[in-house]
Amino acid sequence: MPQWLGYPPDIPWFDQPATRLLGIRSFAFGITQQIFGALFQSFILLFFLLLMYIVLRRERVAALAVWVIMTVALSLTHETLAGVPFSALAALLVILVLYRYGLLALISAIFFVHWQIFYPVTRDLSAWYAGDFVLMLIVSLSLVGFAFYTSLAGQPLFRNAFPDE
Repeated sequence: MPQWLGYPPDIPWFDQPATRLLGIRSFAFGITQQIFGALFQSFILLFFLLLMYIVLRRERVAALAVWVIMTVALSLTHETLAGVPFSALAALLVILVLYRYGLLALISAIFFVHWQIFYPVTRDLSAWYAGDFVLMLIVSLSLVGFAFYTSLAGQPLFRNAFPDE
């Protein structure tokens, strides 16, 4: 609309550093920021849960209080009321992961959620941002493979797959 009136276009708004537009050259910076963000956000949530537990003296009431605070904080990022149920659901999932499975699971969950935010998923491998996506896919699949291998604890995957003859 401003261009129709003869005004210059607005300056684009970035919620991330402009270095992400460099393509594959900024991959190391991006994955470092992603790991730091997952660690930092997870520890903040754990601290809030601990603080609410100290104040309220009950685990479930503390988890409910952190859920309410997180829902309100996430709801403030939406422009309409239609996003409030999604904020409540996202906050519930995060609190459930932290409360039931622990800090490491929350760090992993936030890492993989940020994967979809910072690295756009594409099937067009000729796109300028596809290199970052492919590298992040390789890193993520490597992490999942290593986690699966570690969870076996040295046991064979197919112990009695073939009958002995």
